[in-house]
Amino acid sequence: MESIEIDCFENYQAMKKLKGGAMGKTFLVKKLISAKLCVLKKVDYLEEEDKIRADREVEQMIRLASPYTVRLISKFPRDQELCLIMEYCSQGDLRKVIAELQQLPEEERLMRVWEILVQIFLALDHLHSHDVIHRDVKPENIFVMEDGTIKLGDFGLAKEIASRNYATAVGTKVYQAPEVYKQQQMTVESDVFAVGEVIFELLSGRHPFESDSEQGMINNIIQGKMIEFPTFAEGNMKQIVFAMMNPNPSRRPSAKAVLAHDMVRMYLRQHQGKRNIDDSGRIQQLQQERDDERRRADEQKIRADSAEQKADEQKIRADSAEQRADQQRRRADEAEEVSRVFQLEIENKNREIQTLQQRTQIIEQEKDREKIRADQEKVRSDQEKVRADEQEEKQLETEALLPPKNEEEDLTELGPINQDAVIPDYATVQQNENKFIHTKDNDNYCTIAFNPIISKGVIRFEGFFENIKEKIFAIGIADVSAVFGPNQAPNEDANFTKTIGYQSCGQLNYFGVGIHGNCKFEDKQLVALEVNMSSNPRTLHFFVDNQEQPVSVSDIPPNIRFFVFLIDPEQSFTLTRFERIQSSTARGVEGSRVLKWGYDWDENADYDGNLVQLLRNSLEVNNISQDTTEQEVQELFQTVGRVKTIYLSYPNEQSVSQGFVQMSNEESALRAMNELNGHELNGHRIQILKANLNLLQILFQQKSNDDSENESSSENDGQDLGNFFAQIGYVEKAEVIIHNGRSKGFGFVTMRNQELAQRALNQLNNCKLDGRNIGIQFAKEHDDHNPHQNSNFRGERRYFNQTGNSRGERRNFDQRGRFPSRRRFRPR
Repeated sequence: MESIEIDCFENYQAMKKLKGGAMGKTFLVKKLISAKLCVLKKVDYLEEEDKIRADREVEQMIRLASPYTVRLISKFPRDQELCLIMEYCSQGDLRKVIAELQQLPEEERLMRVWEILVQIFLALDHLHSHDVIHRDVKPENIFVMEDGTIKLGDFGLAKEIASRNYATAVGTKVYQAPEVYKQQQMTVESDVFAVGEVIFELLSGRHPFESDSEQGMINNIIQGKMIEFPTFAEGNMKQIVFAMMNPNPSRRPSAKAVLAHDMVRMYLRQHQGKRNIDDSGRIQQLQQERDDERRRADEQKIRADSAEQKADEQKIRADSAEQRADQQRRRADEAEEVSRVFQLEIENKNREIQTLQQRTQIIEQEKDREKIRADQEKVRSDQEKVRADEQEEKQLETEALLPPKNEEEDLTELGPINQDAVIPDYATVQQNENKFIHTKDNDNYCTIAFNPIISKGVIRFEGFFENIKEKIFAIGIADVSAVFGPNQAPNEDANFTKTIGYQSCGQLNYFGVGIHGNCKFEDKQLVALEVNMSSNPRTLHFFVDNQEQPVSVSDIPPNIRFFVFLIDPEQSFTLTRFERIQSSTARGVEGSRVLKWGYDWDENADYDGNLVQLLRNSLEVNNISQDTTEQEVQELFQTVGRVKTIYLSYPNEQSVSQGFVQMSNEESALRAMNELNGHELNGHRIQILKANLNLLQILFQQKSNDDSENESSSENDGQDLGNFFAQIGYVEKAEVIIHNGRSKGFGFVTMRNQELAQRALNQLNNCKLDGRNIGIQFAKEHDDHNPHQNSNFRGERRYFNQTGNSRGERRNFDQRGRFPSRRRFRPR
């Protein structure tokens, strides 16, 4: 890791303030001792959060130091700020280069853009190789040095990769990839997409998703609407840029893949050749500095030798004096005294030399000890860093298993809770403080989830709807694992078993079943949900204008979110209360009953326990080729777990079959849904869904009918029709109209009473019977084909071809008020 200088503010003189600097204040400064120009960036360093953010940026710049990133020279605190001294990129940033390039001939412009592309990806590959996402690649963060080379800077938003979800979405909006808006996350592929936008802008002088407004540009990014690519850059450049801006992140090339491209490698060799020449000059400069050091050392040695020579000369003079003293022993006492004094002076000089030598030796020893201490300190520092990195990695792994901190429910005190609405599509719903309004632009579905996650205490969630029309709207709770996408109802696809909705018609919707018992709520009428997460079992109660409703739910999940469902243009919901209260206000009312989360609901049918248990481990399998055997299906599903039961239904007039598979446990069933859905079997891609009680009863009855070999074809058709309607209630008669031994495609069913007939019309219309969708209507009072004139309704069978859709138009809510789950109406 590169070290930085020890420095202070007094060593610099401010020249001018620089533009930009969203994360701090930036100045051009001159170092007084060398007159070298540098960049000084001031960032807040008072609060703990400011210190963490600033220290992280410094650590990133030190760790990511390279020839392709802006170098951090030094850092020091001053007052309540941290000052960062960085190298000065005298030619500015790419925003200036974009304008200059447009003045060049197209061929020269293209060559220059290739050179810039190579250097940007060298920098990006350096970051990604260190598991860091820049998260804010744009022209203003790519700088140009005096020699024209490119460097990547501003690591204030750069973040290490902690998991495959990577980092949350930040940065400049118009240089973000589509997945940032769709999935609210950023990856290394998001950096590649941003570079593609920058390269496009260098070539054309225009943003690839140009629009009249920032929101328009964001919409173009999401929809992939680009302006025309410059014709002079067709070929390799267009191929690379379009690959970098592929809407699918998994299909974008990595930084290493771009650098491996033939054309890029050619410019890379040119760039490296030029850089080697520059490096050679720097090596010569360093060699000259080392030569100067050697010369200074030699001069010091010469001075030491000169001192030693002088000492020798003094000793010679002393000896000579002693000889003269011996020769002049008879001289006067004065001359002898002078000689002794001179001798004493020589001895003093010798002692001084000896002392000087001893001091020199002590200094050398102290230097050696200091070097040893420094080496030991470096070893300890490296060991502590390794331990810190290991602890941080373990902490990240632990935190990855926990709910996101910004969504967890941390509040334990009573009182209001700050809501954080998760709106999947801002083109459909806009937020004005605590009011959520469906736009006029479309009639898309919008399910809004509310953070924080609720896991303890008694919580009341209350509000009112306005501008309601004919369609159903709803309020409810969802398991924490439920994720709502754009134009999606609460119980679609994977959320089918994860939500309970209280609909404006008064019904509770769960697992595709509508339960009556609670009253309707209308325009501007207060409706509230109250969950008790501390009770055993956990409960959910409903209120309309503060009046408790009779139907409640128990055994709700341990971690939930509240949600609101809007569908009509200009329809709105206003949240008036989101609060943790002391205790539950539910006291029970006359006619109260409790429904249980995790079980199939039905108001009248009494299913036995075995069938309910079977539901948890069973799967509905569709689009099976008639050539496929149960053995082939079993072999496929055994790849994810043990298979207990398989049954396939083979319609006479369709090329595909339907059936169910019961796995040994719920975990195996979930694995089958995740890993085998869409698997190709005998030329057909099978569709796997969670089975429901109605399907199991129908298939069990079909299996029973298949085992009956002595009944006629017409009797079987009538019995199948009767068994199909028997799931609603008692069937008195069921008959398929036969002419010349063949079915005419319709029949008649008589239910015990009008109420059951109405329920059958509501619940079974457009459902599948023997692999075909049937249409149901009340029979006419006088029908020549009707063998029993008091029939409640008649059924007409409708068919799908491989590309048709029997729905014809978009379904909203049926008469039961169920959520419009596309999964239940999609042709199979």
